[in-house]
Amino acid sequence: LAAGTAVLQVARRIRLNRMPLSVFTNCLTVAQVLVTVHDLKVTLLGGHLRPQNVSMVGGFAEAMLDHLWFDQLFLGTGAIDEDCCLYSLNEEEARLNEKMLSRATNRILLVDSSKFGRRLTYRVAKLSADTAIVTDDGITLNWKTRLKEAGCETRVVTGAIPASREIRI
Repeated sequence: LAAGTAVLQVARRIRLNRMPLSVFTNCLTVAQVLVTVHDLKVTLLGGHLRPQNVSMVGGFAEAMLDHLWFDQLFLGTGAIDEDCCLYSLNEEEARLNEKMLSRATNRILLVDSSKFGRRLTYRVAKLSADTAIVTDDGITLNWKTRLKEAGCETRVVTGAIPASREIRI
């Protein structure tokens, strides 16, 4: 589980529907939500603290990922531009997110519709056919078409992802 408000909703869902899992995260808030869940092993990636989203980033976090492989990755993003690339405001977060994407079998991108058609400073990665997108019903038909052309399976949920909606994956 990466950092971000949409990913935090997944952590809250895991807390409600307890099951034996191993969760790796770079987000202190996600770890705090899951710390008391029985039969759940939570591993926090090392690094230095990025206060903007209370996440761990940097070389130590990236180096830990070199020794790990994940069945599923739940990742948020700051922006997806017309070039179908993910973007971040932070260089270290961009590098870590790119590394997370490279270390996961199933990639699930949680992104609200306001992030489409935007570009931020640092490129994370280009969308690929092995990435599923979960977004809200504010996504435009143009973006649905673009995502389909990129080979991304897109799931639209009613309402805003980050604030209040329950995500079923």
